[in-house]
Amino acid sequence: MVKKDYATYWVALKILLEKDGRFLFLNSSSSGLLDLPGGRADNDEYEVPLKKILAREIKEELGSKIKYSLGEVIFQCRRYHTGRKMYNFLIVFGAKYLSGPVKLSFEHSKYQWLDPKTYKFKEKEFYSKEEYQAFKEYFKGLEESKNSSVIEKKIYPSYFNLVKAGKKKFELRLADFKIKTGDVLILREWDSKKKEYTGRELKKKANYVLKFNLNDFNQEKEIKKMGLYVIQF
Repeated sequence: MVKKDYATYWVALKILLEKDGRFLFLNSSSSGLLDLPGGRADNDEYEVPLKKILAREIKEELGSKIKYSLGEVIFQCRRYHTGRKMYNFLIVFGAKYLSGPVKLSFEHSKYQWLDPKTYKFKEKEFYSKEEYQAFKEYFKGLEESKNSSVIEKKIYPSYFNLVKAGKKKFELRLADFKIKTGDVLILREWDSKKKEYTGRELKKKANYVLKFNLNDFNQEKEIKKMGLYVIQF
């Protein structure tokens, strides 16, 4: 079997800048398509920290007076550069606007703060279907998270490791708290000998919640005698 060559990409670092529930989108001067602030690393920046490269790009594209708080990576996607005939691999960071006016470079013709709850994004506004879908999924998840609760629970190291490894994908808990589908569980590892948290934690979304009582199936005595199986598929 002949081994195929590896795919080659240009890596572009971008930010999705949020202000009061709206997000900053730029329009490309050449294509008019929606874009985000940021860009590719230069050929002398191989050892420069990624966030420093991103800061340089933001300064070039939004001006030196723009201030923001950089968050974590929120999604990745690919787009094809027709002029250079090369795929770009986009790494998108979340960011919060702090202050300063936006001063565009020649690369973008205009900017707008868009509210994903009211603005209807269209696939034709983006460079690729994959990019459009990435934004669509991100904004959908963002809206869902606003309606969810975050619940912290202790978890013993043996179970923590199973959850982290992906072998245990359920929690059997005493129903002494409220939880619903879509809520987020923060599982904090607890050292029962030292009586303290270890500092490790896992974040998991509740995709399905079932609450039951021992006698729901008229088997309370049998359950107390033999216990229950929790079977994961």
